[in-house]
Amino acid sequence: MNKNSFILSISFSVIVLSVYSQTAIWQIKPTDYDKIERLGRTLYIVQKNNKIGIVNEQGTILAPPENDNLGMFYEHKALITLQDSKGERIIGVLSDDETFHKFSNKFYTLNGQKFYSDGVLSVSDENGKVGYIDDKGNQILGFDGKYTKIKPFCEGYASVFKNKKYYLITLDGEDFQKPLNKKNISLSSRTTLSFRMICYHSARKCWNATSMTNASAEYAE
Repeated sequence: MNKNSFILSISFSVIVLSVYSQTAIWQIKPTDYDKIERLGRTLYIVQKNNKIGIVNEQGTILAPPENDNLGMFYEHKALITLQDSKGERIIGVLSDDETFHKFSNKFYTLNGQKFYSDGVLSVSDENGKVGYIDDKGNQILGFDGKYTKIKPFCEGYASVFKNKKYYLITLDGEDFQKPLNKKNISLSSRTTLSFRMICYHSARKCWNATSMTNASAEYAE
């Protein structure tokens, strides 16, 4: 290689390097978290000191890594929760459109009912009173001590326990005046309503919502 070719080669290399060189800027610094996992198109689950949080692709923290669990999506929503002295506290709700709503009030999950159904979630408040909230954490129904036990809504109805009997209620709080018979009903966490019939999955039995007839399942909590 002659001197002129050597100089030309160096000049070409410098030009190539100047064209392809660029500065990498971290949006989410790896050193900030112990673990990072993609969640959807623009969100990430981050972990630090065995706690989880949610950040977006710009590095903005939606839920700080102070939580214990991100639940499964149901009706396009998932609960973010942490354990405290009163139980599993709901911090907020993550929607599958990648928006997060943090709750301003303290609500706690009910066993087997950690999902939204008919747009509402059955929970207890910090005083132990049960009721239903929307995906912003607003109280919709209950929390006045009238109900001692509740089940999730399904197709407009839910079963609630009051005055030592179960009743079916609607989202506006209206209930059927005739209570469900303790000897002929089985309650599970989910119900299926078809036409005017109400079926509880655990027993595969049905009865008419207005007459409460044709029931033969055993009562269960």
